[in-house]
Amino acid sequence: MKTKIQICFLIFSIACTNSPIEEAQYEFRLNEGDSVIFLSPYFSQFVNQAKNDPEKLNSYYDAIIKDSLYHNYFVGKGTEGIISGIISNPISNLEDFDSNIVQLNLNIQSIVSEITKALEASRKYISNTKLSIYVFPSDPSNFKSMQIMGGVSGITVSSKNILLFIDPSIENWELNLRQAIAHEYFHTYMLDTKFVSFEDDFTLLDYIIFEGKADVFAQYIYPDIKVPWSYALEDNQAHELWGRIKHLQNSTDYLHQRQIMFGSNVYPKWGGYSLGFKMMHSFIKNTSKTEIDTWALVKPHEILEKSDFK
Repeated sequence: MKTKIQICFLIFSIACTNSPIEEAQYEFRLNEGDSVIFLSPYFSQFVNQAKNDPEKLNSYYDAIIKDSLYHNYFVGKGTEGIISGIISNPISNLEDFDSNIVQLNLNIQSIVSEITKALEASRKYISNTKLSIYVFPSDPSNFKSMQIMGGVSGITVSSKNILLFIDPSIENWELNLRQAIAHEYFHTYMLDTKFVSFEDDFTLLDYIIFEGKADVFAQYIYPDIKVPWSYALEDNQAHELWGRIKHLQNSTDYLHQRQIMFGSNVYPKWGGYSLGFKMMHSFIKNTSKTEIDTWALVKPHEILEKSDFK
């Protein structure tokens, strides 16, 4: 069935500036009750105000982003803590940020199309509905990281809410957007089924398998799209890393978890992601559970026990 997209023009007013200015913001309603919400108008408003009066940059950011945007979209959804951290610091490189906003707005239709197709592909295997996907322009200070990520970065903040950061100036961003949606969609499914909860004791092993499953799911749907974090380690390196950290598998120290997952001066870059990806593949190989519904809700300790990692 052909997907129907309803475009809604929402008008908002930034009443905390000296002269309230109305802007049009796009919100796209998709099948299954999903919404794709572009937040670029808020950031455009901030940039325009800050360019006119640079000394008030922080004040404008607080009023427009940390107040209006935050309260209009994220208060009361159980995501306040994560969102507050993400938008805590104002963007200072206004010219480049303005260019990123323009690029994002020029590609709105393509972005919605790619998201729609990726959601449809993902729902052939597992189900979650009524998702809200918030699209942010990319901070120019993160350009090198975004290049490595292929122009797209995603965060699942709850069972129904995904944040996307997109830089369409980076080559192949469309392909990486498909992978990111499949990956984050799997996370929302895990949260929606209550299989995982960020509020419970979320251990290092939980985190490793949480990401490994999402990347294997995305690979299952898009086998030709390879993301660097899945392949950051060779097999021997993954076993070496597991040997170093397996005594921490039940740790709930989130800061230490992130060092292992993303890398630090002690742990290899993306080590935890690559380890989870390899654990999942070895589990699937050893159990012949190749179909998604046969491993999606298998507990992390069972994944570990039936993998090649001891």
